[in-house]
Amino acid sequence: MTAFDYTSTAATATRLLTRFGTTLKLRRTTPGTYDPITDTETGATTADLPCIGLFTNISTSYAMTNEV
Repeated sequence: MTAFDYTSTAATATRLLTRFGTTLKLRRTTPGTYDPITDTETGATTADLPCIGLFTNISTSYAMTNEV
C-alpha cells in the first residue's frame, strides 16, 4: 500500500486559509520550577506563535470569557 501524498491537499489548505483565514497567535506557556518551601513558581516562559486560521461555530459565551 502506498502512502497518501499530502502535497496537493496541503497546498489547497494553505491557499484557502491564506485567502479566508485570519492572523492568530498560539500562546505556549512552559511552567517554571516549583519551590514547595516558598510555595512559588519561578522561571515560567511564554512564547507567542503566529499562524493563520479560522474559527467555526464558536459560541458567544466562549468568546466573551476567553481571548479569541
